Amino acid sequence: MELVLPLPRCNDETSASYISWKNLKQRYHRFCKVDRKKANGVFLKNVLSKSLLIHLGGEEAKEMVKDFLKRDVDSFHAFLEGIEDLCLPRFILLYERFKFFTCQQNEEDDIGEFILEVKHLAKYCEFQDHIDRYIQRRISNGVREDEIRTKLQSEKNLMLTKVLDTC
Repeated sequence: MELVLPLPRCNDETSASYISWKNLKQRYHRFCKVDRKKANGVFLKNVLSKSLLIHLGGEEAKEMVKDFLKRDVDSFHAFLEGIEDLCLPRFILLYERFKFFTCQQNEEDDIGEFILEVKHLAKYCEFQDHIDRYIQRRISNGVREDEIRTKLQSEKNLMLTKVLDTC
């Protein structure tokens, strides 16, 4: 179902996925900073920064590096920008949608906590006009109690308000 939804434009700086990536990138740069007393506040050498990013990215990142080497990309900034152009924010969006579509009510959660969790996860999925429908379906499929789940799944033309009232 999530494959039916259009992916956002790569350069949409207002999307939750893009903002999430920018925050992750900022944390990565902070991690890579060398102690100011020892190196005057410069970033780790490009090679070390790339190596860490490749290690964190896994096999797919290694393949991208081969492509960048063919293009003679030597600065870390250009390397990181290239990865952004190829992967983001689509990867983050797909991950957020995965978290949403696999959300289930835990044994220790009451129904109210589960509904709040589903609504919170939906904020980052960029469902646009379909958000209520996806929340309704996730609650209907993810609720722990068999009786409620069966009742919700058996009704036709179910709206979010009806799901919330039933729960």
